[in-house]
Amino acid sequence: MRRSWFGLALIAGVALPSHAESPHTQWTVRVLRMEGAAVSVRKAAEQLQSISMDVAASGRAQQAARVRSSAKILHRKVVSAGLAAGVLHEGIVPVNED
Repeated sequence: MRRSWFGLALIAGVALPSHAESPHTQWTVRVLRMEGAAVSVRKAAEQLQSISMDVAASGRAQQAARVRSSAKILHRKVVSAGLAAGVLHEGIVPVNED
């Protein structure tokens, strides 16, 4: 029994970070999140454009649901990118302490 607890404690100790993240690492993560969000928005916009062109070419209003669905997806991606930009901005501008 002691052997299993020792092994579990050893694995847990290795899995825990031994030091806090440096500000440089936090900055890198924030920039990468923003880049990922920007790529996601671009892909969603391209998909909306493609669907809109297909619907316009077909001349059928029945496919308007596809456009609406794609527009909602794009909206969610834009909101997500806005949140990522806010987090990135927090890393750039120091918070005033009162």
